[in-house]
Amino acid sequence: MTLLLNNDASCHAMRSCLLLLLLPLLFDSAQAQINPPELLCVKNDTLFWETPVNTCGAFQQYTIFVSNNIAGPYEVLTAITNSNTTRFFHANAGANIRYYYMITEADCPGQTQLSSDTLDNRIPLAGLIRYVSVRGNDVEIGWEASTSPEVFAYIISKNTPAGTTIIDTVFNGTTFLDTNANPAEAPETYFVVAIDRCGNNSLIPPPHSTMLLEGMGASACDRTVQLSWGQYRNWANPIAKYEILVSENGSAPRVVGETGGNTTNFTFQNAGADIEYCFVVRAVEAVTGNIASSNEVCLTLDVIPGITELIVTNATVLPDNIVRLTWVWNPNAALRRAEVQRTAAGGAFANIQAETPAMPLRRENTFDDASANAGQGALSYRIRTTDECDANVSSNTVATIFLQAQSQGLTGENLLRWTNYENEYASDFRYELYRQTTGAPPVLIVEYPPGVNEHTDLVDVNDPIQASACYFVLTKATLTFADGQTAPVESRSNVACTAQEAELFIPNAFVPGGVNRIFRPVLQFGQPASYRMVIYDRWGGKLFESQNIETGWNGRSDSRELPQGAYTYHIRLTQVNGKVIERAGMVMLIR
Repeated sequence: MTLLLNNDASCHAMRSCLLLLLLPLLFDSAQAQINPPELLCVKNDTLFWETPVNTCGAFQQYTIFVSNNIAGPYEVLTAITNSNTTRFFHANAGANIRYYYMITEADCPGQTQLSSDTLDNRIPLAGLIRYVSVRGNDVEIGWEASTSPEVFAYIISKNTPAGTTIIDTVFNGTTFLDTNANPAEAPETYFVVAIDRCGNNSLIPPPHSTMLLEGMGASACDRTVQLSWGQYRNWANPIAKYEILVSENGSAPRVVGETGGNTTNFTFQNAGADIEYCFVVRAVEAVTGNIASSNEVCLTLDVIPGITELIVTNATVLPDNIVRLTWVWNPNAALRRAEVQRTAAGGAFANIQAETPAMPLRRENTFDDASANAGQGALSYRIRTTDECDANVSSNTVATIFLQAQSQGLTGENLLRWTNYENEYASDFRYELYRQTTGAPPVLIVEYPPGVNEHTDLVDVNDPIQASACYFVLTKATLTFADGQTAPVESRSNVACTAQEAELFIPNAFVPGGVNRIFRPVLQFGQPASYRMVIYDRWGGKLFESQNIETGWNGRSDSRELPQGAYTYHIRLTQVNGKVIERAGMVMLIR
């Protein structure tokens, strides 16, 4: 090929010039090989092929090679000098397996000579069925591609009342959808046969059949569905398991159970009323993971609705130590009895409330336990129901948080310990510790993750307001319900109070006419719950009494000044936490 270029007329842009220069190179590259015949098949010792297209040079011959082993060595069987010949009979081929391939010889110096596929003189190998699976009202058949290169199509057959009947031929792909199937009435059985262009059929591999699923509901109080199906057969590997899927009122199917590969029945439990359940069973092959689905069975049960959801969502302590319990249940349940049960310190549950709920039920429910003593320890709660079929269902258990506060003497430390908040539906929770002093709102002092149940709070021993402090723990968590929905929840502990250890400072002398004119003790931290101070003379006679810590003795008795000397005192003080402090001793009156 000669290409003439003119700077003005033939090359208006550099891109055009480059393209024109590359065209002959691309054309020559595409022809830089000698194509062989397309060897189609071998039938009755006759090879069939399609002639190739070669334009690089003059045709010389087709050469056929043969061997008794696919790996060789190969020898020339014959040469075909007529380019239009499309078959050759191998005389005296014998009964042994023969392997053939062909090449084209042409006057194309330097060109790559390609070989055809290597075919044998046997019938093609079949493609094993991978699955026969129901898809709605249709059946999908999937199979492995044949490893024989001469295979160009697959014949699909199935059993019918008239016998085994060919229903279609698939030329592309390895799946077929039978839209004339009726898998809900009876198992459908299918065969897949590989075929080459000579009409050679593979052997018929083992057929596969659809699984026929059948279901039946039980009595109104049983609330179960009995499912049974036919064993899936003829996989090369065992059945790993059967999966049972259900769809409720048109929802997306979900797996509700599974059985072993030798079990072909399943009982679906706790069916509800007014729900259309649609079931499908899937067989899963071991090793490969191939899946075959049954037909779908749908039914709506005439049952007495029972409890299908019963969750105690929270138990929290109110400021007056009443415990508020909240729970949810399915509103359509026909309940004969509902019981609120409580236990303390891990004992047995006992009823604290029992009644017949009014119908229809409310989904969200609240109960205040006025008999609770949440300040004495953690309390656990649950709900127990009995329905019209006498079936009993118990909820999860939820425990309150119990907080204890203890003063650590005169160090200004309050040790706080609390129990865990227990609720199996709660997660991502944390503990917030609050301090509350007289006349002030609660203050968040610290936050802890689960697993930390102790804190030491430092108070100012020189601040009378902090002498008595109250605390509570607030847990914040996230509830996760069975359907995946979430909701926040907060549970509060009891209020625990503590008072710092009171300290009485008592002078050993006073001077009525001097600076220290009054004899009385000085109390660190606030006011006592009760107080009494008595002054005696040396013979035990009572000279003075005060029940107010702010009122001291001025050295008189009945308006009479007493002489200088030593006098006996006795002081009794009761703290707000109930602890009693008593002091007795001598004080010197100085004139």
